[in-house]
Amino acid sequence: MDAAMKEAIVDFVKKKTERGKGLNAMRDITKGCSDYEKRDVKKGVQELIAEGVLDYWSSGSTTYIRLATYEPGEEGLVHHEEDE
Repeated sequence: MDAAMKEAIVDFVKKKTERGKGLNAMRDITKGCSDYEKRDVKKGVQELIAEGVLDYWSSGSTTYIRLATYEPGEEGLVHHEEDE
């Protein structure tokens, strides 16, 4: 799969996460990466999930896609660093 497309997908999800929306529906990702074919974006997301970059999260009724390092309830991207 196209490396540039995968990078665009990850960048889109990271930007949404930084703005406080860490859970994305597939339709949000395909709209956000409109430079690429919808079918190719879906395949790219699947590959990124297999690589451990993205992950599924389910509310029980809806399945979302998130960064593998993101936990719902966190505000944006949280980098856990030890206090000095």
